[in-house]
Amino acid sequence: MTLFGGGRRPNPSGKNSRRAPSKFRVAVAVLSIFMVVVIILLTLLAVRVAHLAHENRVAMAAEASGDSVLLTDPSLGKIRLPLLRGVDRCKYHSDDFYLDEKGRLAYDSKKCTATLGIDVSTYQRDVDWDRVREDGVEFVMVRAGFRGYGSEGRLVEDESFRSHVEGASAAGLHVGVYFFSQATTVEEAEEEAAFVLERLKGLDIDYPVVFDWEIIDGEEARTDGMLPDEVTDCAAAFCKKIKRGGYTPMVYFSTRQGLLKYNLRDLRDYDFWLVQYTNAPYFAYDYKMLQFTETGIVDGLDGYVDLDLCFKKY
Repeated sequence: MTLFGGGRRPNPSGKNSRRAPSKFRVAVAVLSIFMVVVIILLTLLAVRVAHLAHENRVAMAAEASGDSVLLTDPSLGKIRLPLLRGVDRCKYHSDDFYLDEKGRLAYDSKKCTATLGIDVSTYQRDVDWDRVREDGVEFVMVRAGFRGYGSEGRLVEDESFRSHVEGASAAGLHVGVYFFSQATTVEEAEEEAAFVLERLKGLDIDYPVVFDWEIIDGEEARTDGMLPDEVTDCAAAFCKKIKRGGYTPMVYFSTRQGLLKYNLRDLRDYDFWLVQYTNAPYFAYDYKMLQFTETGIVDGLDGYVDLDLCFKKY
């Protein structure tokens, strides 16, 4: 506010005293705008990089030397672990991962081209499986059921299990299944395997049958405090029974769980399904499937769905 009550002091002559901007001033203005745009873009890029780093904070396991693996954990910090002998090393090269035209992670190398899949449960309903196939999906992993967190540990079949399997098979998709385990003993793991095998009768299953034991964060669970040896024994018991039933067994885990909660050397006879929500996955040991996001978008499905890559022809 000036003495005269306006934003600019009046010109006594009554004429417009502003001069036309020079070419230099125009150039400076354009350059200033360009710099502002560059700063905004760099800021957005930095935010995106920080977000990916946050998503990948548990997955940042890197080999520090020829005989050890370095795990960077958000709770425990950096942990150096001995490299397991007798467990196949990961052969996938980071340069062969890329984002396809739909922004989905893909993998293509001279030795392997990964196929795209999804994993579903009763949370995905009214699926148009033909549209799912037409959108590039080649396989689906269906939840067969789960064991409850509580002390009773009741076994429950997924409400959409049969309809998902039959619908996906009819659309020409490869189908595998997984069971969400909360087994605390070998006997319970074998019970879970028998539960799954009974429900596979008469169904067309040509992809793996997966043991999906997970740490329950934020809630009290019957599996709290289990030791790696105990969890590994449960996984091995499940897989052995599934293999005897004529199916391909597989074990699902995150980077943290795979390195800290399993003795992978005792599971080396089975395929691994790794979960890492990142566009640059890394794991020291070989895996046959990768779950790379929980916010995938696929035609024929409402809402988000987990997306997976498979590196092996089953």
